[in-house]
Amino acid sequence: MVTVGEGLVKTLGELFKVYVTSRSEETRYKAFESGKKLFKERMPPDRVVGLYIETIKSLEGRKGFKTSGCEDLLLKMMMAYSSSFLEDIELKERLLKASESRFKKLFDNVGDGVFQIDL
Repeated sequence: MVTVGEGLVKTLGELFKVYVTSRSEETRYKAFESGKKLFKERMPPDRVVGLYIETIKSLEGRKGFKTSGCEDLLLKMMMAYSSSFLEDIELKERLLKASESRFKKLFDNVGDGVFQIDL
């Protein structure tokens, strides 16, 4: 059975192999999308960096494989992760404001009296 981390190390390894030889924009985009996916799966950012390190270590031992440049992919992944994080916060703030607005409207239009007692 393959764990999530092992599967991601393999996937990242494939991305790194392609990127090191091609430096393609498509590979950068895939790394960016991977960052979004990792956020949606609620993987902590330190684990994302840990996966990057695991992947690099697994590739470094291969004959003739140079990992230089792979940090660009980590940067793309973390940029996507952080933008997803910010979008999530903004969405939660909008939902909270909408909820507060509905509660205020409900409170303002209640037919019965509401008393506040300070003890």
